[in-house]
Amino acid sequence: MRRVLALLLATLPAIAPAWDPPPPPDTAPPAALPPPALEPASAPDPTYLPALRDLARERHLSETLAWHRLGHWRPRHLGGWKSEADGPAFFLAPRGQTDPEAELQATLAGLF
Repeated sequence: MRRVLALLLATLPAIAPAWDPPPPPDTAPPAALPPPALEPASAPDPTYLPALRDLARERHLSETLAWHRLGHWRPRHLGGWKSEADGPAFFLAPRGQTDPEAELQATLAGLF
C-alpha cells in the first residue's frame, strides 16, 4: 500500500499540469445589464381547453391508476369512488371527493 501511495505521489506532478492562479483583474467588472423588457402574455387559445378536455375523456385519463393515486380515490363497496382526502380545499370540483372525472375536468380548467 505504501508503494502504491508513493508511486502515485511521485507521478502526480507529471500527470496534473501546474496550476497558475488567474491574474488579478485590471479593470472593474462590467456594469450589470438592465433586465430585458417582458412582453405581456398573449391570451390563451379559447379552443385549446375544450380540445384538451375531450382528449382526456377519449383517453379515459380519470380512470388511470396514476390519477386515482394522485387524488387518493379508493373504490367503494357498492360502486363508485371515494377519496381518503376529506378536506374541501383539496378538491377543485364540488364533487371531486367522489368523482375523479369531475376533478380531472376542474383541474384542466384550473390550468387555464
